[in-house]
Amino acid sequence: HAGKKAQRALSLFFFSTTCVLICPEIGTDSASAPQKKNAEKTLKKAVDSVLGQSECCELILVDNNPHSSELALLLAHKNSQISLIHEPRSGIVNALNTGVAAVTCPYIARMDADDIMLPNRLKLQADFLDKHSHIKLVSGLVEFGGDLTNQKGYFEYVQQINSLRSTEDMYYYRFIESPVAHPSVMFRKDITLRSPLYLAGPYPEDYELWLHVMQEHPFSFAKIDHPVLRWNDSEHRLSRRHSAYSEEAFSNVRLKYLADWLINKCAYKKPILVIGGGKKAKQKIRKLQNLGVNIIAISDLVPRTISGLNFIHWDALCPNLNYFLVSLVSNRNAWKLIESELVNRGFVRGTDFILAN
Repeated sequence: HAGKKAQRALSLFFFSTTCVLICPEIGTDSASAPQKKNAEKTLKKAVDSVLGQSECCELILVDNNPHSSELALLLAHKNSQISLIHEPRSGIVNALNTGVAAVTCPYIARMDADDIMLPNRLKLQADFLDKHSHIKLVSGLVEFGGDLTNQKGYFEYVQQINSLRSTEDMYYYRFIESPVAHPSVMFRKDITLRSPLYLAGPYPEDYELWLHVMQEHPFSFAKIDHPVLRWNDSEHRLSRRHSAYSEEAFSNVRLKYLADWLINKCAYKKPILVIGGGKKAKQKIRKLQNLGVNIIAISDLVPRTISGLNFIHWDALCPNLNYFLVSLVSNRNAWKLIESELVNRGFVRGTDFILAN
């Protein structure tokens, strides 16, 4: 282990950690002068936060805009730790895959140009992966970097992912929301054999990858109990304006992997009962059925009717009924209440039920 630590700081070619930083907002014709100036300002801060780490690393800076950033070029020329790659194809997925393909180190850390890497992150995460060979990806706690008044939903999401600290919680809650913030992670270069690593499609590329990896390798995500990232939510962030990050896009990729898990991966082959019978739940039930999931019944607090499905009142649910329960309730405040009540009745998480959204 001491040898690995010493190896990390030898030279550019012997780093054990590479940070892939994406700067898609830099140098675009469509950006206004103030936007360009602000983007370059955040890039400088992001790069400084990486180079100021106690763990020496290679920094791959990927710019896939038609006009390269003068600041990015200047930063790369001034520091031998920085490799600047110009990716001619547009889109964050192309930038990510280009950056990952250039990595020769065993560990890859992710960052965006408008976020801040907090002190000691790289060392803490690399040490963790060194000590836990079964873990494919490690994240950490995230600091909210937005405006609480105007970005309450984003703040609540940060709180949600920070509450998922155990490997088990991240695995069992993966069908509710993404359990980690993309720019907070460090993962092994061989996290999956799939190539390319990130897929382009009508869905969030990071969440799709997390679901894919956890489907292949259950209980392979971890989170250190230490802040690793200040996650800023600028008005120009891609997740705010691209259809691949819409609520429907998240839901569709989530249901796709949930269906695959229920059909092919779930070891407990019981008849499936869905908790939730409202409008949104009915839409999700139909999508799951179209994906091949054999749903037998539904349950809710009030009587619901869906053609072809039995109804069992929420109060009557008990393990003796021998169903596998899938909660499709969308209300954020209801998830924990449902889980707590099911556990109190004797249901076992993962064995008897799973929470989804």
